[in-house]
Amino acid sequence: MGRGADYLWYIPNDTKAGHRGDVAVEGHDSLEALTAQATGLEESGWTGALIGTGWGRPDTFTVATALVARTETFEPLIAVRPGYWSPAHFAASAATLDALSGGRIRINIVSGKDDLVAYGDREGDQEDRYARTKAFMRLVRRLWTEEDVTYAGRYFHVSGSTVQPRIAARGDRLHPKLHFGGASAAKYDAHLAVQRAVKAGDLAKQPCEVCGIDTVDAHHDQYDDPLDVRRLCRRHHTRLNHYGEDMFPVRTV
Repeated sequence: MGRGADYLWYIPNDTKAGHRGDVAVEGHDSLEALTAQATGLEESGWTGALIGTGWGRPDTFTVATALVARTETFEPLIAVRPGYWSPAHFAASAATLDALSGGRIRINIVSGKDDLVAYGDREGDQEDRYARTKAFMRLVRRLWTEEDVTYAGRYFHVSGSTVQPRIAARGDRLHPKLHFGGASAAKYDAHLAVQRAVKAGDLAKQPCEVCGIDTVDAHHDQYDDPLDVRRLCRRHHTRLNHYGEDMFPVRTV
């Protein structure tokens, strides 16, 4: 494996055999079979693996807890869904497993469609799901990094909330990495508008607001104003997406 890079695979997490190439044999989803996959990845130098989520599949946090207890370095990338979890319940569960595992967990936030009504969640269009995910991620970050959190928004609210145990900072890692993927029309249109504005000279190039490097990405906090962007180098853009808006101060000249 290359130095300085993290490599993660996928562990089939389903009651049905044959999921995404899994061996269709009896016991495919047993603790022994899942552990054998995790330890095999660990011994081969992989960082960890994604544990997929969806209603009707084994609970990802339960599977991840079992696997970290049977491995030494394996990092489960635990897929979770806003709605299945409330921010406070999720933040506390993740903080607990992070402490017990010695900081080995990663989180994959899923916003796609699911059998939401089966667990009491509500349906929403794509833009609504992404907006709720953003609110979920920001509130979880606050619960991990602040105490006595009070927040009231469109989707979630908490009052005087302090998650225990507290997340232990480990070098630059202030809390578990949050992974998120997806696409939306608003995001595509915003990035296309930035590209056109830069090419036309209507949007001036500026250095990274954190470190001053000239090679930057354009980051949108919101997509309703496509040309309202923050300039961040790739390193700090990645760190913002993983660790949150308040991880570093805005650079002043």
